[in-house]
Amino acid sequence: FNWNVSATEWMTIGKWNSINKLDLDRAVLNTSPTFDRILQIVTVVEEPFFFTVTNKDGSVANVGFCMDLLDHFAKKMDFVYNISIMTEYGVQDPTTGMWTGVVGEVAYKRADMAVA
Repeated sequence: FNWNVSATEWMTIGKWNSINKLDLDRAVLNTSPTFDRILQIVTVVEEPFFFTVTNKDGSVANVGFCMDLLDHFAKKMDFVYNISIMTEYGVQDPTTGMWTGVVGEVAYKRADMAVA
């Protein structure tokens, strides 16, 4: 996994493969960069990974595996974020080559990270 630390810097924080699954670099996570802004995160509603629930008091909460993972990283790496919900993961236009959805938001730097 690569983390967008700034507009020009990426940091590898872990790897995934079918044998060892998720392998996070603990040394990197324990020496996290500082973020000088609120990170923009994009996602798609897809249970059980990300969805919203309405609490008894009428407030709405984002929940699911991706939210748990994002909250874990936010605490470990000390950052705050805004979430934007997209309607699709993304499709590449065969004529223009432009991407839509979550992929487009990250590719065109309108979002710092996708959680999906």
